[in-house]
Amino acid sequence: MENDGDNREIRRHSFLKYAARAALMTSFSVNLTIPNALVWARRWLSTEAPAFARFGIVRLVRVVLQISGFSKADPSGSITEIVLNRSALYADGTAKAFKELLKPQHVGIELSITDPTVFESAYS
Repeated sequence: MENDGDNREIRRHSFLKYAARAALMTSFSVNLTIPNALVWARRWLSTEAPAFARFGIVRLVRVVLQISGFSKADPSGSITEIVLNRSALYADGTAKAFKELLKPQHVGIELSITDPTVFESAYS
């Protein structure tokens, strides 16, 4: 009987080692994928807005990819329009690049006021 308990403990320990290894490998693959996606995004954005080509990854994330905005969807849940904050520094270039990328999906890009407090007071 004691031997059976020992086997159960070994199986449990083996399972935990496998789960930890799987989590580590997933984390490792995500850490490799994200920088590649950011390099791709910079290259793609710079075709429509050449100023983005000289940005490093950190500046790209801080200045371009954190532009506030919101999206509008149709009843089926498909995105029909993306609204970007027009007061953001690089909103024009980002909107131009997004228009080119999303043209085949028929998604509109608009520059507008995206601050909720300004939006509510202007249309109340």
